[in-house]
Amino acid sequence: MQSIPTVEPQPTPQKLLGPYPLVQLHHWFRMVEAPLDRMKTLMASCRGPSPVAEAMRQRYLQALQACEAILRDVALSPDMQEQLAHETAQLNRDCERQRTHRVGVRRRKAAAAQMAAD
Repeated sequence: MQSIPTVEPQPTPQKLLGPYPLVQLHHWFRMVEAPLDRMKTLMASCRGPSPVAEAMRQRYLQALQACEAILRDVALSPDMQEQLAHETAQLNRDCERQRTHRVGVRRRKAAAAQMAAD
């Protein structure tokens, strides 16, 4: 009786982020910006139906603007920007390396089509 060999699964892109802390942090900041902008635009474009609702809308709008100011103030130092670029390039290389390639599939089909044409 033969034993079935166990194959080590390829790491997912999410698991690859572990060794790339700046890439992960940068990604999180970018993920926060879009919903924050959308909510701020939505809150700025409407008006509350009552004075209480308008006061709450203003409070939420101020909180969103404060969050936006905090995110805007977050800037990486030049050495951290350099490390982020290095980590991003390394992550892209690692992701490219794990892609699977089907070798010879097109050649077989092309060869069969060529033989049928002859």
